[in-house]
Amino acid sequence: MTALPPAEARLVFRDAARLRPRVTLSAGVAAADGSDGGWPRYAPAALVPQPPWRAPTDAEWAALTQPLSDPSTPGNAAARVAILRLPEEVVAPLLNAGHRAAEQPHQAFEISRQPDAADAIDRVTEFLRDNGADAESIRSLGFCAKPRGLATATVNTRRRRRAGLHLDRFDARPLSELAESRVRLCFNIGRGDRYFLYCPHSVPQMAEVLGQSDPDGIDEIGRTFLEGRPDYPVVRVAVAPGEAYLAATEYLIHDATTQEIAEDWDIHVAFLCRLQGVGLLQDSL
Repeated sequence: MTALPPAEARLVFRDAARLRPRVTLSAGVAAADGSDGGWPRYAPAALVPQPPWRAPTDAEWAALTQPLSDPSTPGNAAARVAILRLPEEVVAPLLNAGHRAAEQPHQAFEISRQPDAADAIDRVTEFLRDNGADAESIRSLGFCAKPRGLATATVNTRRRRRAGLHLDRFDARPLSELAESRVRLCFNIGRGDRYFLYCPHSVPQMAEVLGQSDPDGIDEIGRTFLEGRPDYPVVRVAVAPGEAYLAATEYLIHDATTQEIAEDWDIHVAFLCRLQGVGLLQDSL
């Protein structure tokens, strides 16, 4: 098989000593067999990362990351992943409402509509607007709760099946415009760490490797690419309570896993926005 080009995605950091212990790589990918016992069932042909997880080697770390001090940061902004810790006055109200959702996980989305939670969401929206996000592009997806033990957590609500590793399609842009899609800022508002998963080769890179310059089925690019590379290492990053991951989830194959969370429920809230500039990256770990 032809060697892959260097992965485009870079995990941006300020302090490697803080971030590196949180990063692990999978042994590869495989078809989801439902052995995690999660519900709903997986969609046909869904793929999930395979254990065991391991720490990256020095060479892998160098290839997957980029210090914020590097003058080439952010380069292609869509290829930058970061773990952010926003100011306490922005995050604390979200955490307070999220902890209440952890006590009533089946009511998480409804709780996000209650006045204090709605005010907390508005505070984040204002912060994003003041730090380079296009105001018209900002959208909150509300609180979400996922039980412990899921190999991957995202549910395709139209199909009522878990998606496995996938590409978001909120903006539904063609392949040549995926980098212009909104990014996802997803806060951990639970009581324990949660885990973000992503493939470091972007979907346009995958399409190029496959020789698909203008494919009709963008959703199939990642699956086709990964099916032919069962030893492909998926990146897993721990996100602590009060932190958020920033990633272009309409540019990178991704998901979240709850298999190793300490709490019974993973509670999070995601925002979509279109960023202008690199202001938010200053809050990277």
